[in-house]
This record gives sequence, structure tokens and C-alpha cells, in this order.
Amino acid sequence: MYSFTNRFSGPTLRQRIGMINKQHSGSFAWWRYVAWALVMGAMAFACRHKSTDYEGTVTRLPDFPITNATRSLAAELEQEGMPWFRQASLLMFDKTVLMNGRRVSVISGSTYPQILSLQDNHLALKNLYESQVKIFINGQTASAKALSALTFDQVDDLFVYQKWDDLPGADKFPETYRLFISTTHKTPTPSPIRMKWRQYLMANAVSDYPLGKSSTFSMNKLLEATFFHNKLAFVERTKDNHLKLYDEYAADIDLYINGLPVEPKTIKSVHVREVDKLYTRERSFEEWADGPGRQHRFTLFIQTEPKRAKRDSTYYVFSPFYSGDF
Repeated sequence: MYSFTNRFSGPTLRQRIGMINKQHSGSFAWWRYVAWALVMGAMAFACRHKSTDYEGTVTRLPDFPITNATRSLAAELEQEGMPWFRQASLLMFDKTVLMNGRRVSVISGSTYPQILSLQDNHLALKNLYESQVKIFINGQTASAKALSALTFDQVDDLFVYQKWDDLPGADKFPETYRLFISTTHKTPTPSPIRMKWRQYLMANAVSDYPLGKSSTFSMNKLLEATFFHNKLAFVERTKDNHLKLYDEYAADIDLYINGLPVEPKTIKSVHVREVDKLYTRERSFEEWADGPGRQHRFTLFIQTEPKRAKRDSTYYVFSPFYSGDF
């Protein structure tokens, strides 16, 4: 059998009636609630203010130990709110590891610096960037001339930072790049990363595309390219509208016409109107750097449509960059 308790009977009912008939609290009771609310609000505001002050003192730690003036300056640009990002870095960490029974130094390398090159084993800025770079050597501002006095073997740490032009505070820095270098008098330990950096910097001295570049041209695009002497096409147009390889490509190139390897002089037999597709490629520096297995720096593929070379009224060339037949 279930038993239901009547909660409105006995003393409980009397208590409720007493609460209803109880005299209302005066204004003093309300002021207590107001005072309590003010105290709680003040405590919340104080906690929030304290938290804000704490967050403002937090610094972002870089992913490298700060062991010299160069790294200290680089670390400043790593802080939150700074309109800079690290475009490239070559770091020698102050630790070694045991590898294949040998003790070797730990090196960190990122993407390659587009503003730097290596000429006669000395560092140099690419001409395109000379006026956009602020240089620091061993923590002190330096000139491009001082940079050119350094050899690659003297470089210990190297940082390149690029500015985000659209971020707040970017207008405070007139330069677009900052270059930080620390030097060493010790001969650096040979490593694959340093070797790749050296090869890249040497390639960057002679090429606008050391990481490689590919282009594709239809016949009309080729007409436009040869009209404006666009050297990405690797060829120019002769007075009789045949193709001719630019001299600077002739000594270091693989040539193919319809998939078959040919000599540079064979290109002269191709009429510009015959070209169906033309493909050009400059290989990445890793493929044409000096060493065993080196490949030619450039590659040119031409796919032809021989019937276009004939005077056939079924095919016309409509292009403002072509003044020959059709």
C-alpha cells in the first residue's frame, strides 16, 4: 500500500501561513542586497583587471634558444602583435647528437631566403631587394657592403623576416625584410642542410627561379610571348616567323620535338604557325647543381601540327601579334 504525505497539513501549513503574514522587510534589508551585489561586482572587476595585466606580461617564446644578440633581435619579431613572419632561417643549435657512432651538431633549416645569393663565395642581396632589406650582423645594423664581406662559411645563424604589410603596426617599419646574421670563426661542421643552402644561394645568384619554373604556351600565347620577347618561352621569332633558341639557353638545355630529342639548330626549322603546344621548364637547383648526376638546367618540349605550315585557307591565324601569312 502506498502512503501519500499531505505537505499542507500539521506544522508545515502553519509555517507557510506564518511566512505569508510576516511583516515585509524594510529598506535596510534591500540595502544589504545592494551592498552584496556591489561587493561581488567589484571582486569580479578586480579579477578581470588582474587577468588582463597578467596576459599583457606574457611573452611568446621562440622555437630556438636565445644565446646571442642575433637570436635576441630575432625573438623580438616573434612576439604576438608584431607584423613579421620568419621567411627563412639557418640555425646551429648548441647541442650535439650521436649518429652512426659520430657526434654531430644539430642544425635547423627552413625555406630558402629569396633575398640572398652567393657570389664568389660571398653573401650578396639580390638586386630586386637591395632597398627593401635592413641588415643586422652580430646584433648591430650593417650595410650591404659589410654583408658582401662575409663568406658562407662564416655564417653561424641566419634569419630572414618578411613584413605583413596589411597588419596593424606594419607602417612603423619602412623596410620589408630584416636579415639577421651571427658569425663564427670556426669552420662549420659539414651537413646536408648547409650544402643545400650553399647550392641554393649560388643558384639564386644566376636564376630568378632557383626552385624551378614551368610554363605552357599555345600557338597564340607563343605569338604574344615572342612579340614581347618573353624569355620564359625560351625561343624568339625570326623575321621569317621561324623559331630560334635564345643564346643563354642553348648550352644547358634538353630539347624535344614531338617527344624526340633534337639539337638546338633543329628548332630553326619550326615555323611559329606549326606550334600546337610549347612547354618550358627550368629545373630546381637541386637537379642542376654541380655534382654527380647533374641534369641540364632547362627543358623545352614542342608539339607541332605540321599541316598548319602549309598555305591552307581552312586555317587562319587571328592575332595582333602576327603579321605573316594567315
